[in-house]
Amino acid sequence: GTIWNQEHQVCVHDKGSNSSKTKKTSKTKSSKKSEAYDCKKKNPCSPGQPGYYQHKYNDMFVQCDDFGECFEMDCPDGTV
Repeated sequence: GTIWNQEHQVCVHDKGSNSSKTKKTSKTKSSKKSEAYDCKKKNPCSPGQPGYYQHKYNDMFVQCDDFGECFEMDCPDGTV
């Protein structure tokens, strides 16, 4: 499968995890500190601030549009 890479803001191939729904913790390898978000409890979106953010699950990400709408997106399974 693939997992979200916040630094590059793209889904990348997962090279070490067997569980695709592993919650992100402070022990997850990251080159810089990034918080984990979702659209219900910890929404990072606000009007005029579109962007992509780390979801609390490594195989997902949060997408914010120009209107402050929040979307929880799955990373694709990957291609061969």
